[in-house]
Amino acid sequence: MQWFNRFAIGLVSLLVLLAIIGLLLPSRLHVESSIDIAAPPANVFTVLNSAHVFNKWSPWTAPDPDAQYTYSGPWSGVGTHMDWQSSNPELGSGSEIVTASKPYQHLAVTFELAKRGTSDTALDLSPDGDGTHVVWSLDADFGWNLLERYTGLLLKQKIHEGFGTGLANLKHFVECLPKTDLAGADIKLLQMQPLSIVYASGKTTTDGRDVANALDAAYAKVKTFIAAHHLKVTGARMAVTRVWDPAHNNYEFDAAIPAAWDTLTVPVNSPVKLGQTLGGEVVLATYTGPYSGTGEVYNQITVWLAANGLTATGLTWEQYLNDPANTPDDKLVTRIYTPVR
Repeated sequence: MQWFNRFAIGLVSLLVLLAIIGLLLPSRLHVESSIDIAAPPANVFTVLNSAHVFNKWSPWTAPDPDAQYTYSGPWSGVGTHMDWQSSNPELGSGSEIVTASKPYQHLAVTFELAKRGTSDTALDLSPDGDGTHVVWSLDADFGWNLLERYTGLLLKQKIHEGFGTGLANLKHFVECLPKTDLAGADIKLLQMQPLSIVYASGKTTTDGRDVANALDAAYAKVKTFIAAHHLKVTGARMAVTRVWDPAHNNYEFDAAIPAAWDTLTVPVNSPVKLGQTLGGEVVLATYTGPYSGTGEVYNQITVWLAANGLTATGLTWEQYLNDPANTPDDKLVTRIYTPVR
């Protein structure tokens, strides 16, 4: 019995010692890692702002390439949500959700891990010359939970290493994107129903004046057709780009006007035809300014698609919301649609 008393006293003493040490351990945990990325803040932010792109740079994807991922909520910004399931204990199961999003400056991301609780992290961006300084941090408050204080002490280095690996992956991914700055770009992903259109095809050079004249001539044919058949116009003028080849000075297009044509049919050899735009997932870029500035918008669309892991799947089209004949160039509004997957 004496040995049991000694064991009990020793165990109690050990527990008391551990409790005293636990009380001396920090009740708060702060971990952070930082990196400089040779890309504008807007480009870095665009990558960070969507859970859909997290696995492009995550430090925790490698343990199980066969893990299952599901997404919900908006594509980007507050509420974008990813869940994962993995049989690998190193990755486990959990979820990620963006809880705060301030363009080009700050994101708050919460991770809920099935066996490890919840972790609130932050990603802060600041301009650094022509690039971006990124800080990834985690803060946790353990209160009087002594077990969590010990756990935090053990995990701090592992978390720091994970953040460092993730930021290095992020740097590589972002610096491989096209170089156009996304600052000020108004681009979003949406679901779109097909639009019924009446259109006439044309071909001209890539010179701005030639493009305008060719489109005007094609629109005149379409308007005459719509008036002759008493069709109801349902939207603003559009131009579907079939070929844009500045190297060979070639532009081929469909000049279209949305209209309800229902069961109307036209002869095969008619210069004016009936059709529909593509439906489904579409990236919409809205631009205000002279038509000569749309080239830069197309560059931004290219970067935005790459930053979001999306691929264009069909012909793009433009929609002109006001008439250049009575609208100042700096007030012209153009929408550019790109079908994607």
